[in-house]
Amino acid sequence: MTDLPLHALTLAEAAAGLRSGRFTALDLTRSYLDRIAESDDRIHAFATTCPDRALAEAEQVTRAQRAGECLGPLHGIPIAHKDVFLTCGLRTTANSHVFADWVPGIDAATVECFREKGAITLGKTVCHEFAFGAPAAGDRFVPARNPWDLDLMPGSSSSGAGAAVAAGLCPIATGTDTGGSVRHPAAACGIVGLKPTRGRFSTVGVIALAPSLDTVGWLTRDVADQALIWPELAAAANPVSRAGIGSIDIGGVRLEGLRLGLSRDWLDRDSELARMHDPEICNAFDEVRARLAHWGVEWVPVELPPIADIIAAANQIICTEAAQQVGRWLHTGGPLGAGLQERLRQSSAGDLEAYHRALRVAQGWRSELDRMFREAGVALLAAPGREQFPETLESLMQSGSGPRTACNRLYSLTGHPALTLPMGLSARGLPMAIQFAAPASEEARLLSIAGRLEREGLRLPQDAPLPWR
Repeated sequence: MTDLPLHALTLAEAAAGLRSGRFTALDLTRSYLDRIAESDDRIHAFATTCPDRALAEAEQVTRAQRAGECLGPLHGIPIAHKDVFLTCGLRTTANSHVFADWVPGIDAATVECFREKGAITLGKTVCHEFAFGAPAAGDRFVPARNPWDLDLMPGSSSSGAGAAVAAGLCPIATGTDTGGSVRHPAAACGIVGLKPTRGRFSTVGVIALAPSLDTVGWLTRDVADQALIWPELAAAANPVSRAGIGSIDIGGVRLEGLRLGLSRDWLDRDSELARMHDPEICNAFDEVRARLAHWGVEWVPVELPPIADIIAAANQIICTEAAQQVGRWLHTGGPLGAGLQERLRQSSAGDLEAYHRALRVAQGWRSELDRMFREAGVALLAAPGREQFPETLESLMQSGSGPRTACNRLYSLTGHPALTLPMGLSARGLPMAIQFAAPASEEARLLSIAGRLEREGLRLPQDAPLPWR
């Protein structure tokens, strides 16, 4: 067992320490609460903390563990929930003055699932107002900052979740992914974000943005953590049938002969897709491709939808549905932030015919990707996890909208599972990310392959100044 402080342990290391009795759930929870108290005045990852409640839950779990009870790898693990997940008895605001200090009387289905598995709630993480757009002056809470560089933004709407995990304030955090908002913070913060197959996990009790695309996901320090907890969460989401859940066998994955797909546009550096990317990220991705080819991976060029069409369809669906979900407060005089009001006014002027056309196009692309996975015989599709490095928080707040991650949005539209993980550090010492997508409901295969690649070295340098340490 490592000698790192408890807050610097991965989820898997913390779970092992709890099982061995090296420390208790109470010890672990106190370590995170101390870390939050000493660091979050700089990171601003949390909208609400609940130390007394967390310690009470930890005491209960510690008694159960001493009595020989164990509910699995999440039993005694502290967690933070994005502030759009309803939490019974704990403030839920969606970072909006509309809800100000609303305290729900129920838990979201995902919160309940983690609680039943023995996870301990530390609090709620900051997000963009109603998970839409970008942070703005006058938001309910101060926007989160990137632990790698406090001048930078930590990702899109699940920003606080990404910042909290990367800063060592919690080992796992929930998020929502409508257009990349789990994978984008993972890429910006040098951690791992999983967007499961859309519909696999209930969104009941999640404040909606665009219900056609909203997907529950979570962020952890590495792929091994995701692989450890996936069978538990997948079984809980489908207690009637365990079909398709699968076990995560990282060691059994053979890289020789593994077929991975990538867009043909990557073979043309003059393509619109390639031009959207920072050259350093392009070069890092090419180096990863070469490294994997050396390990025996076969790269298969495939046809994916044009990048401009992906962005247009995603924006049409998100903006139209956001206007339906949140726009009611424009007409009732609710205290929406100025930035969100402007985005909603633009969205409200949307074309319903164009919206329905975008939904049909997205469904068509889903079918095309299903066919492509079958006919091309590729296990996963690969792309960078984010096209550009994080901009400064100041510039993001002034512009109102940062670069949109088109590589993330394709799988938001089609609903396929996707995972973002680190692929090294830039010359400035900022994390760069790669993304893998899998056929629908094949998260176990996705995590197995990504976990093997992580084990082989597709991760951040362990001697780097990692912010959670």
